[in-house]
Amino acid sequence: MKIAVMGAGGVGGYFGGLLARAGEDVTYIARGEHLRAIKERGLRVVSELSGEFVAGNAATDNPGDVGPVDLVLYTVKMYHNDDAIPLIAPLVGDGTVVLTVQNGVDNGERLVEAYGEAHVMVGMVGVQARIREPGVVEQLGQFGMAAFGEIQGGITDRGRRLYDVFKNGGWNVELSDNAMGAVWRKYVFLSGAAGVNAVTQLRYSEMRTIPETRELIRQSCA
Repeated sequence: MKIAVMGAGGVGGYFGGLLARAGEDVTYIARGEHLRAIKERGLRVVSELSGEFVAGNAATDNPGDVGPVDLVLYTVKMYHNDDAIPLIAPLVGDGTVVLTVQNGVDNGERLVEAYGEAHVMVGMVGVQARIREPGVVEQLGQFGMAAFGEIQGGITDRGRRLYDVFKNGGWNVELSDNAMGAVWRKYVFLSGAAGVNAVTQLRYSEMRTIPETRELIRQSCA
């Protein structure tokens, strides 16, 4: 499958890197020193869940260099949507799926406005990942998962095809018949967990194993 990762930071680099390791044709859309390092040395993924590996060096800051793909894994920060959404136009062909796994709840709607519902799927990820240094993405902790599906709900053939690709790539993934419900659940959780994280300075993998912080998160989300 031909895949473009729009936003090859922690999330895009980790999940896209897994797909590249599995043999998918992955190009990273990145910029600056991170882009230069990927092109020179390949994207190195350092993961507590998935090990350490180099996940290809196909990278550019110009989606026009790539052309239409089967899947755009859309992982930019939501505050970059105004700039990033029009930039992916060269990647979107007749059968392209644009899958957003960003934080927030209206990213799918923004993409539908630009490209139509036929091109858009939505999802969420639960993972701690970051750019450790240019060209290196680090995944932390023993928790990493994704859920995705159609913005209007239900299970479709294209969802099943993507699910098979993601599972083959080593994702811990769910094909959901209520993907927007999953997106909203993460939004509510982050609203509660962010405050606990700010006070305790603990990783999520630590917060969820301590009874007191688990209860604080539960109460914050209630």
